[in-house]
Amino acid sequence: MLRGDGILLLDGLKNNKYRFNEQFFIKQPLPKKHSKVNLDMVQNFILSFYKEDNRIKDGRYWYLNQYHNINFHQHIGWLSEFTRDHWLGEFGSTPVLTNKFPIKALIQQKGESIHTHNHIDEYNLPDSPDISVLFTVSHSNLKDPVYVVFEYENVRHKHCRWKVPLETGNFIMFSSNLNHHFTKNTNDDLLINLQFNYQLI
Repeated sequence: MLRGDGILLLDGLKNNKYRFNEQFFIKQPLPKKHSKVNLDMVQNFILSFYKEDNRIKDGRYWYLNQYHNINFHQHIGWLSEFTRDHWLGEFGSTPVLTNKFPIKALIQQKGESIHTHNHIDEYNLPDSPDISVLFTVSHSNLKDPVYVVFEYENVRHKHCRWKVPLETGNFIMFSSNLNHHFTKNTNDDLLINLQFNYQLI
């Protein structure tokens, strides 16, 4: 797990600790032995939405045009539930899918990279997500690794980078305010990722 912590403020009266700007990522594989998720089915379902008309259109967020809207599917629902239960079990708080763009698909063609962005709506912070999750669906002929690269600052160390390979059947959970980009897909096949947005309650 990577943490780039910001300022710590101590309340002298109650001795409570408050954290500003905590950022993290967590990588977690889907447990295949206990999962009924069919990745072939999920991949085919996502590809059925892979057309220009299904790209997200939001003039405020230029990066969203690289994401695709998808409908609900039972196996995608199971992936979302696994993420929720894993977080709840590890950290004791409950993630709930956001109302706006809760589940999207990110599909990289050969030679395509994804520009730096985060998932915060600066004009509507209360409805912005707390946790973002990537799940890599692709599993055919991806010989060359593709990375998500997180950009962060660690006190006096500025412009830090940490790259994480996108691997089939793995979740990457991270702070929604964490800037990140995706390296170029140099494979002949498409790279398909699901992306979930959650708020904590």
